[in-house]
Amino acid sequence: MTSLLFGCGSEQDPMEKRIEEVFIIDTEKNEIAELGLTDPKTFDVDSEGNIYFLNDGQSESHIFKFDAQGNYETSFGRRGQGPGEIQFLSGFGIGHQDEIAVTDYGNKKLVIFDGTGNLVQETDIERNVWDIRPLKNGNYLIVKKLADIEGEYLFQYPILLCDKDFRPIEELDRQKIPNYLKKKSMAMIPYIFLYGISPDRIFIGNATRGYRIRTYDFDGNLLREIRKESTAGDKDEFLKDLKTILPEDVSKEKKVRFPSRLPPFTTFYSDDDGRLFVMTSKKRKGSDEYWVDIFNPEGIFIGQTSLKSLVSMLSPEPLYPYIKIKKDRLFHLSIKSGGFKKLAVYRMLE
Repeated sequence: MTSLLFGCGSEQDPMEKRIEEVFIIDTEKNEIAELGLTDPKTFDVDSEGNIYFLNDGQSESHIFKFDAQGNYETSFGRRGQGPGEIQFLSGFGIGHQDEIAVTDYGNKKLVIFDGTGNLVQETDIERNVWDIRPLKNGNYLIVKKLADIEGEYLFQYPILLCDKDFRPIEELDRQKIPNYLKKKSMAMIPYIFLYGISPDRIFIGNATRGYRIRTYDFDGNLLREIRKESTAGDKDEFLKDLKTILPEDVSKEKKVRFPSRLPPFTTFYSDDDGRLFVMTSKKRKGSDEYWVDIFNPEGIFIGQTSLKSLVSMLSPEPLYPYIKIKKDRLFHLSIKSGGFKKLAVYRMLE
């Protein structure tokens, strides 16, 4: 057993909660690689504890299912353009009835599978829809991807609450990526933009607003804005990675401005009890783990934990989650030192 910093406490005086490793799904192992699960991009967990991976590798199927004990069961969402086939999977999540909702950005359709991979429904969608999530009350959370090579913003990602016919009710937020092609200089900053759904809440975090995470109900009513003072994390490693991927034409022709500090958070997730866990960009001293702030269902800060990060802050697109808490189990997708990914599943003990 190992200890997880959890509950009431702080970086200086944390409390510990015991966790016990149940199993690991490791893509470095031959039996996993032979299945075709080589690069899981994200994952989700249903009400029974079954795990569904969205695979980013060139396998025959997009989605891989493992049972609650970590045993492989099936794969589905074949690559293609026919019924139940997917060309480019951009949105992925499990709904309140354990349905698997897949947004196919390539084929311009919403595909619903049941837990065994059977096709339940296909619906045509607009060409710029990036992600669709069915909500418990019949509404949908829809994220669009808008591109404008001549505009002020190269990409925009509006988050819309829509009715059962996909008609917009309200725009909840919008990510805006400035068009560096139109500017003499450019600010290279991480555009952290996140959204998540709990059993009865929508969470949206836009790091350009600072440490402020908005909480809505499924009718679009703003319930609260979770706020906290944050301390900037170490930016040296981020800047090193950023400079290596900077387009050569940009670095030669434009004056590049780097951030003075990192974003206040890199991901967040909610558990079954409505608590919110927010991973910051500040590392725990002497560790490769990052501090995670914990808030109760009323949005009050109650303590901290620390975990490794998987997020690349260089992504211009809304980020996928890589941590889940479901029925007193913690699921954590991380990158090993050799570049392989693994999902560790822990049992949280009293």
